Amino acid sequence: MEDISTPQIRQTLDKIIRVFKEAKTHLVLGPGYPKSNANSTRINAENISDLSFNHLFDDCPETFEISEHDAWSLRAYFTEGVISQTFAYVQEMHDAYPFLDDEEPYFIERVNRKRNEIGLKPLTIPNSPEF
Repeated sequence: MEDISTPQIRQTLDKIIRVFKEAKTHLVLGPGYPKSNANSTRINAENISDLSFNHLFDDCPETFEISEHDAWSLRAYFTEGVISQTFAYVQEMHDAYPFLDDEEPYFIERVNRKRNEIGLKPLTIPNSPEF
């Protein structure tokens, strides 16, 4: 089970987040890559995972200075969190990158509802709604 402490995942996220911080417009990069929500320039776990699921990183790895394999590994990391319903990557990303933008309230509420259903505590993201 990979997590954010895995060097490949951490280095890949470091590169992607650096590009986003330099030019937030990459969050809405071209046709075929829909905005993940109305606040698409927010650099947060939801938007980065959405873009990974939409294959942005493996379709355009050179934009983010990563390999296609790195992109696949990152998508697997996010997928594992969704399938297990722990969404651990959200907490891990905010712990590792405290400067990330806030998550949307509807996203945190949905994640914490899923976590509650399987007996897990809610995520403790700063500025997140209470569950």
